[in-house]
Amino acid sequence: MSEQSKPAVPVSVDLAEVSKLIAALENDLAGVKAGSRNLQTLRDEVRALGEALQEKDAPADHAHVGNSLKTIHEIIDSAVDVAIEDTLKAADYAGRIGRMLGL
Repeated sequence: MSEQSKPAVPVSVDLAEVSKLIAALENDLAGVKAGSRNLQTLRDEVRALGEALQEKDAPADHAHVGNSLKTIHEIIDSAVDVAIEDTLKAADYAGRIGRMLGL
């Protein structure tokens, strides 16, 4: 089975649904503790997209929204990779400490 290629930017984006998602994501990010190297970048990207979606004078450009969503997705994917790496490191240290303690 051949893999179908996805378009780089969605042709049409439901801006109302994106606005809801961005508002929820902004709310969640407000409660995240600092420490991630990409956290501020993610917050900035979400804030900028939220502001662009709220502008009444100029409707949001679907290509811009699609590109912003792609950037947000990439940052979140990167954060997941970092979290997995950190978890594996922590598990390794916990195992070593446990062995040292005879557990």
